[in-house]
Amino acid sequence: MLQIRRLWEGREPLHDIERRLVINRLFPQGTSRRQFFTRFASLMMISTAIAVFGILADSTAVVIGAMLVAPLMFPVLGAAAAIVMGWPLRIIRRVLLVAVGSVLAVALAAAISLVVPGRVDPLPAELMARTSPNLLDLGIALAAGTAGAYGQVRSHAANALTGVAVAVALLPPLAVVGITLQLTEWQLTLGALLLFLANVVGIVIAASITFVVAGFVPGHGPRRGHAPILRAVGWAAIAAIIVVLPMQFGRGNVLPQLDPTD
Repeated sequence: MLQIRRLWEGREPLHDIERRLVINRLFPQGTSRRQFFTRFASLMMISTAIAVFGILADSTAVVIGAMLVAPLMFPVLGAAAAIVMGWPLRIIRRVLLVAVGSVLAVALAAAISLVVPGRVDPLPAELMARTSPNLLDLGIALAAGTAGAYGQVRSHAANALTGVAVAVALLPPLAVVGITLQLTEWQLTLGALLLFLANVVGIVIAASITFVVAGFVPGHGPRRGHAPILRAVGWAAIAAIIVVLPMQFGRGNVLPQLDPTD
């Protein structure tokens, strides 16, 4: 506990102006809020279409382009920020935004793959690569969540957000969920969905810790006023365990087998 307190007391807290800038980016209000939701829905549809075409064409470059356009990272980081600030209503709103955006992406991906002419046979490598998640994927999400949160609170590291969007790849698994649902490949659908959930959970956990260590939370010691925060982090940890179990023990039964040549 002493080491934790030293880490806490040794952190460089954000100034109020810097903190307000981060909050305004992650939780826009008024006119900015309406513009944010309009932009979020538009970019979700555009990035999903790009991702689906890239996956069906088996083009890594096109899929990377979809990752760069996708706006999902901001509400996921917003959920992490709301956790450490103890804002339960904002946690719920950001989780709902991620859920609605995900459903939109899956439905659009299924619709596009349905109308694309021709049969998807064999299944593209870009699709199969996102149907067998493992603990390495969770590790990538943890590292990406750390970089994403750090890029939010430290302006000199803001350019890292582009690399984070490519590294963690939140959107392509959702596109794969939609495509495989349309193809009735249920096991592949479950694998892609689990990869997406592992990415989200890993980002939230790592970003929450990074926000605290980086001094985003004002005026609280490590022992005071943190019951709601600890409760939310506890739920995130439970979600991580639920995601990890099938990745670790469900190979071949719940998830598709990994190709031994990969």
